This record gives sequence, C-alpha cells and structure tokens, in this order.
Amino acid sequence: MLRPRNVMRFVTRNCPSFSRALASCVTAAVWMMAGSVVAQDDDWDFHAESSKRLALASVEFGDGVLIAVQCQAAELNVIIGGVPGSDSSIRSVLVTRADGRSRRVVLSAVEGSSLFRSRNARDARFLRGSGQTTITSVPGDARPFRMDIALPSQATGVNNVLTSCGYALDDDRDFLTDVSDRLVSTPALEMAPFARTYTTVRVELSCLVSEGRLTACRSDHERPSAPEVGLATARLANGYRLSLKNGANADGGVLEIVVTGNRIYR
Repeated sequence: MLRPRNVMRFVTRNCPSFSRALASCVTAAVWMMAGSVVAQDDDWDFHAESSKRLALASVEFGDGVLIAVQCQAAELNVIIGGVPGSDSSIRSVLVTRADGRSRRVVLSAVEGSSLFRSRNARDARFLRGSGQTTITSVPGDARPFRMDIALPSQATGVNNVLTSCGYALDDDRDFLTDVSDRLVSTPALEMAPFARTYTTVRVELSCLVSEGRLTACRSDHERPSAPEVGLATARLANGYRLSLKNGANADGGVLEIVVTGNRIYR
C-alpha cells in the first residue's frame, strides 16, 4: 500500500502542460514550501494564495500517484495522478474506502499531462475517508488497474478547499446511489432565463429518480453565485423523462447534472 509523503510536492514530469487553472496550481504551490503551506503527518497538505484565489489540498504517494483537491477562481478540481491512460479522454474508476463504501468517479484527462480530474464536489467529500483506499478500473475496462493508498485520518485541508469554493461540507445525497451509469444519454436540461446579466452561469443539479423521471431536483452549487437561477433551473428539470438502458431501474438513485448557459435576459 502506498502511504503519503509528508511534503506537498507534485511530480512535475507528470504535468508538462496543465490547463490554465492547474498550471497555477503548479506555479503557486509546488515550489513554495513555506508561509501558507501547512503540512501535517496525518492530514492533507494545504496551500492557499489569496492573490490567485487559490486553495489546494494534496497528498502525494510517489511514482506519480497523487490526489489533490483544488479551488481556483471559484472552480473546483479533483485531480488524480497515477491512473493509466486510455484510448478515451474520459475514464471511470471505482474508489473504495476503508469503511467499505464505494463510489464510481468519472474522470477526464488533463490535456498534455498524465493526470485525470473531476469537477464534482461529491468526489472531493468522498475522498475525505481515511485509511486504506483502493482505486480500481471498472468492470469491462480494456486497461484494468488497481492502486492501494492510505489516505490521512484528517481532512481539514479538503474542507478548507470546499469552503473556499462555496460547497457544503456535508450533503445527505452523498449516501445515495449514483445511477448515471444506467443512462443511455445525459439529460439535456434547459437553463432557466436569467433575471440578471451574467456572462455564463453553471448550475450543478442533483435530482432523485422516480418512475424513470427526475424529481426533487435542487441546485447544489452555481458559478457565479446565482441562487435564483439555480432554483428556477431545478424546477424546470423536475419531471424530465430519462432514457435508461434496457432493463435498468434507476428509481431511488441520484443523478448529478451540470447545466450551463450564456443567454442574457434583460
């Protein structure tokens, strides 16, 4: 099992050309080992830099294996290093914690690097589980793999990152079954009209599934903060008929759907 190192140090050979946000993660945090960097034996290493609107919690295990949770300019990234590449830019993995809970995490490749990332706050909260953690390929993956790591017992750094990005530290829907793998296609939901002038709004919805339809939809987060748009978009989503795989039953599960729009209403 891989155990975390006691310093926050990304392996730069794995990330020659990050996206703009992740590049800042390297320049701001990798080589700055004093000041606002907090490293503890049994917690995530934490770095914050207000001038760059950056907060970063990370655990590095060596040999390119790392996990980081980053907020920069109100954008959340959950970064995993050490996952083998695939023919697709999207890869699903199964994360199993010491308490026996498992979560399917959908990752996208970071262009020009060997890292993968998610933008899902539920993934970040799930990774706060301490102790032995296993990250594996999902059944049927053409390139199966397994990583055994030991996560710190404390997750103050991750909480700090979530808070800085405006996400809740706890959510009752984190314990429900994600049924996105039972869909034929992602729901094409509509953004509610804007009452204010935003350039772009991103609404992160969570919806329950009942009788093959979305129900009890709510906005878990908006960027920029636009609670009225989130509430109206959630209401529009209720009742949407899902396209499910043959024989699949998603009732009682939860779906996480991102709706974006750049329409301006006056």
